[in-house]
Amino acid sequence: MTRFFLVRHGETEWNRVRRIQGVSDIPLNDTGREQAHAVAEILAAHSFHAIVSSPLSRARDTANIIARRLGMPEPAIVEGLIE
Repeated sequence: MTRFFLVRHGETEWNRVRRIQGVSDIPLNDTGREQAHAVAEILAAHSFHAIVSSPLSRARDTANIIARRLGMPEPAIVEGLIE
């Protein structure tokens, strides 16, 4: 059986002020990085074959934090995952 875990990127400043980002490439803020580390700890209880990410920096950074915690290679970037 194949299982997927979907993780939304961590918080950005625009998220914090409820501004719509769309495809604007807004980076994670400190809270967003903390959120990514927290979800990485939860995901560490599972094993994965791959991690993929949208090309937007907030998604890439979230995925990279998770991949590092899981001891996995850098996530594959999939253009089709953008907004």
